[in-house]
Amino acid sequence: MSFTVHIFSLLLPTYNPSYTQTLLEAHYQASLILGEPFKRDAIFDFGHQETMAGVHRLLPIILDHLLTPPPEESYSILRKYSGAFLLCSRLGAALNCHEMFWRIYGRYNFSE
Repeated sequence: MSFTVHIFSLLLPTYNPSYTQTLLEAHYQASLILGEPFKRDAIFDFGHQETMAGVHRLLPIILDHLLTPPPEESYSILRKYSGAFLLCSRLGAALNCHEMFWRIYGRYNFSE
């Protein structure tokens, strides 16, 4: 597991020190899969990707090993992300998500 992903996972309010290594590994794999569109400064072709299949393979593992349900905020952000991803996939969109993310991030005011 990536040290960076592990450290940020520990900071999440939903993290439980009793989580199994299997769940932590599934979480790590899901993080890599969901981050794929943002990984490179290049066009990501939503029409030809395996992201949804990768996440669906991990869901049974995650659901079997979670000790408590995630908070509503987690469901909300995941629904928004999956909805946007599905829309881009159905439209066959090809976008530079990396550049878009850093452009928006650079304009964000963290003091609000």
